[in-house]
Amino acid sequence: MAETGVVTAERRAAPGPALARLARLTFVRLGVLPLLLLILVIGFGIAEPRFLSGQNIFNVARQSTYLTIVAMAQMLALLTGGFDLSVGVILAVTSVVSAYVMAAVVAGNASAVGLAITLGILAGLGAGTAMGVANGFGIAALNVSPFMMTLAMASIGFGLALSMTGGVPVYGMPSQFGATLGFGKLLGVPVPVYVTVVVILGMYVLLNWTRIGRYFYAIGGNI
Repeated sequence: MAETGVVTAERRAAPGPALARLARLTFVRLGVLPLLLLILVIGFGIAEPRFLSGQNIFNVARQSTYLTIVAMAQMLALLTGGFDLSVGVILAVTSVVSAYVMAAVVAGNASAVGLAITLGILAGLGAGTAMGVANGFGIAALNVSPFMMTLAMASIGFGLALSMTGGVPVYGMPSQFGATLGFGKLLGVPVPVYVTVVVILGMYVLLNWTRIGRYFYAIGGNI
């Protein structure tokens, strides 16, 4: 009994196994990327002290918002065991359609700035949704592989965006759009950051608290 008590005490006192389990649990739940990101941030902060300044953090956050939103969409495809090669092109088509609609509405009525921005956003979302539905229909209903379907959609979207713009930037958009959603700030934080946070929280709720979110995990785990 004495030996058992000594061994038990030694096991409880040994930090190695507990730390190993904590490390494994951390890597399983979070992965290695957050750790690598933390190391990079610390390294950049040491190499350049201004890297961790508030202004630079806000600039990086603003520039990362669009990529983060696209990554959220790509994550849904990855959860189901697939992938999407057309997310970048769909983003381009969405922006082109939005810009054209805004410019057209403002050209017809210069005072209808709010209407132009609203219709532009809705038109862009509609174009992106239509391309996403086409991808989903081809993959789910026609049994086309995600690689081929999204690659074809990327080619179609690229050609569509190029034909609409002719390789020339779209002009005539209301300046209020860029001033508010591009470079605007609320309580000192860029507006796009708020939009991205809302998207992230919405995605978290979708995947963890809804039935369709569980379906995403179930489909990916059944492959």
